[in-house]
Amino acid sequence: MKWMRALAIGVITALVGGVMAIVFGDLGTRAQGVSDFEGGRGMLIAFGLLPAGLLCGFIAGIAFGRRAGQSAAPFFRDASLAAATTTAIIAAVGGLAIATADHAPTISGREIELEFEVRIPASSTAPVDLKAGGFSANLSATKSDNHFADLKFDAVRAEDGARVLPGVAGLYSRTSDRQLLVGNWPSQVFALKLPPVPSQADFTWTEWLAPFEIADGSPVPAGQAFAVRYRVRFAN
Repeated sequence: MKWMRALAIGVITALVGGVMAIVFGDLGTRAQGVSDFEGGRGMLIAFGLLPAGLLCGFIAGIAFGRRAGQSAAPFFRDASLAAATTTAIIAAVGGLAIATADHAPTISGREIELEFEVRIPASSTAPVDLKAGGFSANLSATKSDNHFADLKFDAVRAEDGARVLPGVAGLYSRTSDRQLLVGNWPSQVFALKLPPVPSQADFTWTEWLAPFEIADGSPVPAGQAFAVRYRVRFAN
């Protein structure tokens, strides 16, 4: 009889554990930046975190259920204790995932972004119509933080015989290893010298910087090198 009560409590708390695993699994994987590409994040929750939550709840239910007596009061008491324990364990794991996640840097509580300009020399073979030519830029910070920038093709200007293309990229990670990749593949790579959490001292434009390599590891061909300058600003 005691094992039947324990099994019943185990089933109940397994369901609780499954629900909590889905809730905190969703929050934790979002905070950690787990990719949704091809359903990867959903599969992690469904085939990894959900079974773990079910198992955690079932074990807690059996452990507490073995203490249950013959009356209804101890049954519901121990079922509640098992459910609370399961919830606390899963919440602690989920809270740890959220607390240790990389968060977007801010200044005075306000979101910031990277404003930059790309100078394309007259000797470059970049297409005349940059937008139609598939010209792009992306800011690479971490494995999960690699986003395309918003290039302002309608704001291209001529300057000393070169074309200057403005752009904006979001800052979503606290890292000092940021790179801006510019142009059609293989892109030109620029190392950005920004602290993990920029300050208002970084609101000033940098000098024009040269790329240090092509994305495929080859050197930049003569006459093809772009130049980039950048600054941090409050996000619009």
